[in-house]
Amino acid sequence: MFATGCRSAVLLGVLGLIAPGAGAETPMHQKKPVQLLSTVNAKYRMVQQDEEMGTESFERRTYDDNTVIYDVVGSARMAGATYSYRSKLVVDEESYFPRSFRSDKTIAQPTDTMQIAFTVDLFSNVAVVGSEMRGRADARRVVVPAGLPIVEVGAAYCWYQILFWTDRTTRDRQRFQWLDPQRIAVENGEIFRSGEETIVVLGKKTPVVVFKAERERLGAAVLYVDAAGRLVRCEQNVTVFELVEWTEK
Repeated sequence: MFATGCRSAVLLGVLGLIAPGAGAETPMHQKKPVQLLSTVNAKYRMVQQDEEMGTESFERRTYDDNTVIYDVVGSARMAGATYSYRSKLVVDEESYFPRSFRSDKTIAQPTDTMQIAFTVDLFSNVAVVGSEMRGRADARRVVVPAGLPIVEVGAAYCWYQILFWTDRTTRDRQRFQWLDPQRIAVENGEIFRSGEETIVVLGKKTPVVVFKAERERLGAAVLYVDAAGRLVRCEQNVTVFELVEWTEK
């Protein structure tokens, strides 16, 4: 009787502390809404032999949950065809390690149009690489070095991943690797600081640091980076990317 009475008293005491309506489900940990911290919009024009052949633009958004997202749109005319792409790259803000990537490409010729997509999802040192073309989808899992950059061959915005981990104070050669999602292959290269120049950027004379990159399969590239860390000019084989717009908010 004493035990039963005690249990009843404890139960009534507990019930007395419960506010009306407390039977409704309440999440124990409410998730804080993700806040947008900053947005950068950039546009590059592509030039071959002094003739403009296309453009590449990106919007880079930084959030307060250690996330940076690149949304990229590019198009170019080459060999009688129009090549266009819409890409999305998600990386960690602190490490710039990529989390996911998707690129939808269209090659339009006078007699045919081909659409193809490439995707990458990274889990530590495992990459799930997918492709979609003409109604067929395929996916492969490959082991890669952790934090491996994802590079869309022929684009300029991808260099921001390489430059993030490049020591800009030394002229020593620095090795780097990246994942080519189209070939599902890890590629190798070296990058080094070759000097300083002053070039015209957005109508103003601007001091820049010049980096040269040597890629085993794709050949050389020259990167011009200003004091703010912006890639203001990029020379990849016969194609030159020139920064023509840059806004921040």
